[in-house]
Amino acid sequence: MGMIEVIKKGLLTTVQDAGRFGQAARGIHPCGAVDRESFFLSNALVGNDDNTAALELHFPAGSFLFHSDAVIALTGADFQPQVNGSPVQMNQPLFLPKGSLLSFERPNRGARTYLAVMGGLDIPAWLGSASTDLSAKTGGWKGRALQPGDCIPLHRPSRLQKLPTESTSTNELPDPTETIVVECLAGPEYERVGAADIDHLLEKQFQVGRESDRMGLRLRAADPLLIQTNPMISSAVLFGTVQLLPNGEWIVLLADHPTTGGYPRILQVPYYEWGKLAQLSAGTSFRFQRMELVAAMEKNAQLVRENRLTRDRVRQRIQSYLS
Repeated sequence: MGMIEVIKKGLLTTVQDAGRFGQAARGIHPCGAVDRESFFLSNALVGNDDNTAALELHFPAGSFLFHSDAVIALTGADFQPQVNGSPVQMNQPLFLPKGSLLSFERPNRGARTYLAVMGGLDIPAWLGSASTDLSAKTGGWKGRALQPGDCIPLHRPSRLQKLPTESTSTNELPDPTETIVVECLAGPEYERVGAADIDHLLEKQFQVGRESDRMGLRLRAADPLLIQTNPMISSAVLFGTVQLLPNGEWIVLLADHPTTGGYPRILQVPYYEWGKLAQLSAGTSFRFQRMELVAAMEKNAQLVRENRLTRDRVRQRIQSYLS
């Protein structure tokens, strides 16, 4: 059996897939890859199905020793990966002989990298998903982030060989030196904020706080927006829900979000912008821009359609070399 051994601990390395759905009524977090489209692409590049378990890495990203030959792909954030000390490319299949050491030099752009292995990680599912639920301490690898000495078993592919190294284009990563624009919709409690405050909100420049995590982005601004709101019953929240806290701070929920929340849901970031949210690193500046629902739905459909076509084309190319 093949395996990956964790040699050096990363900041937060977890096993993830597309998420654990259909369990919200039980209060179970969806979890899953924060940058779902980058996760899907990593699997396509090694010929796996979309939802095959992979690793999500944050910087510092640790190092990994491969105890057998493997074909891998790295997508998402560019942490300047190296194999045995030599730089390797993102967004393409990489053949790693037995004994290869994968490490990462420094963060270039983005916040999360995805590491997929041909055949997939041999991780049992919990409630239909291999994703790690850090708060419940279950799922993934022992319900926690990977530690030095962990040996993650791999499913062996039916056939393994060197593959073409053509790079596949991916969505451009946010430039931390520029102010990013994140498009959004009005949330259910949008009207609780007056028109003047909404205008001010959409002109406001936010900065991603260092305490941000997989649950959500904590936002910082020069002048907090304090509004008077009546108490509300806890209501459903989603990935991309933008909540206003009583102290005037804002949080944008990500993959490990709770199923309900009691803070006003002022904005909602649509699916096509989730990858952008996922790759906003601490200190990055951005602002919101209102979109209408119909336009957002069209953008969602276009992103899903184009990315699915790209993944299908990549898989067909990979299978043609393995058949």
